[in-house]
Amino acid sequence: MEKVLNGKKFFWATMAVFVLEAVWIALSGAYSMAFDENTHLGIIRLYAHRWLPFWSQQPAGADSFGAVNRDPSYLYHYLISFPYRLFAHFFSSQTAQVLFLRSLSITMMFVAIILFRRVLLRSGASKALVNVIMALFVLTPVVPFLAAQINYDNLLVLLVAVTLLQTQRFVRDLQTKQQISLQQLTVLAIICAMSSIVKYAFLPILLGIVICLLVLMGLHIHKQTWRKVSLNLRQQIKSFTKLRIALTLLLLVVSLGLFMERYAVNTVRYGIPIPECDQVLTVNRCLSYSPWRRNYLTYQDKKNGSLPAINTNALNYTVTKWGKRVTNELFFTVDGSYSNYMTRDPLVITRVMSLVFLITGIALFIRWQGWLRRQYRLGLFLTIVTVYLTTLWAQNYGDFLHLGFPFAIQGRYLVPVLPLIYLFIALGFARLLEGRDYIKPYLAWGAIAFLCTQGGGAGIFILHSQPSWDWPNHLVISANDGMRHFLNFFTLTR
Repeated sequence: MEKVLNGKKFFWATMAVFVLEAVWIALSGAYSMAFDENTHLGIIRLYAHRWLPFWSQQPAGADSFGAVNRDPSYLYHYLISFPYRLFAHFFSSQTAQVLFLRSLSITMMFVAIILFRRVLLRSGASKALVNVIMALFVLTPVVPFLAAQINYDNLLVLLVAVTLLQTQRFVRDLQTKQQISLQQLTVLAIICAMSSIVKYAFLPILLGIVICLLVLMGLHIHKQTWRKVSLNLRQQIKSFTKLRIALTLLLLVVSLGLFMERYAVNTVRYGIPIPECDQVLTVNRCLSYSPWRRNYLTYQDKKNGSLPAINTNALNYTVTKWGKRVTNELFFTVDGSYSNYMTRDPLVITRVMSLVFLITGIALFIRWQGWLRRQYRLGLFLTIVTVYLTTLWAQNYGDFLHLGFPFAIQGRYLVPVLPLIYLFIALGFARLLEGRDYIKPYLAWGAIAFLCTQGGGAGIFILHSQPSWDWPNHLVISANDGMRHFLNFFTLTR
């Protein structure tokens, strides 16, 4: 059993399951699905009419998408506009265009999973353990559900994996060759700058990487002395060809220029790198943007005393609102626009078991984190996850205090770091079972079988969907009805 888990065939079988799940949802779920598909497609169409990603003013008809002209999270829409405009030239059907763009999203997540596997393997974890982690990752319902939608999060997850790989390469050179590799560091800077303008949620990950690298390079310089380090850097520069230097500088200037054009200019103009809609546009125009309108009207209700009193205690918020919602939405599903995006909770047994798995695994990791950090290369991962989760929590908690309502708490925001969190949990269980290796394969296969039959992956979407969720196509509706009856035979709870 362990030999199977350790093999490449198991991993590629996992990838086949992921593709089947995501394609099923993409072909089933009517446009637009809940993760802002209509907004992303609308912005892609705006960029499809221009060659450069810059706006001198808010484009006409874009108010319902927010302050597009100063939004720092735009690179996904700009890049995807090129394959979109080519496809749209030959296919005018919106359904065909949506399915095409969804296929690109699935491809991005597919590549991201492959790269994340490489990232986790470089931590020193065994192939069997990493393969199991990736299987549990693709069977976490929010993952294929997100992958099947037009959304910039899919490109973000891919770029997080690419960034982690490049950071690992730089650290490897630093530790094995005892040198600060200018080439690796420059490539990393380019990737980070471009990733930051895909979605601003990358910034905490960038901060975590910067913290790690500053510590490691500081220790390196202290050990080598600055004179030796500067000599090595000059030798590296002399070894580069003029063409290589020119191309590298060009990419660096372009990437940093794009980064500065949004974040630095926004900071100078509005006093903040990510301005609110009403700092760029008028309040009346921003009211066309539904997320901003929701927040604005809720805040007005709070000022008028129309909202009930809230418990502002941070611990209470973390447990009863943030933690409850985030963990629930890793395993939930949500319907399409025809039903106003009503959420459907996980199966009861899946909800309970997922909480047991998450809480116990994290507790075990904390219990043995000292030993585990000596056995595995976890410093980078721990720093990134800590900074990212702290920033996400602080943003949500700050909005809760300001608005008086817990908006924007979503499980999908964990997906960029979820493989790392699963690694910590898996290592915690592995340490608990140290010396009892015969149990591990049974536990792994049991977890996989449980998710496959109890609403994991695309299962919860199929089990809780209704014909109104589906494309208005008889074959699609019949296929989902048939699969729903089949899965109901295995489910233990509703």
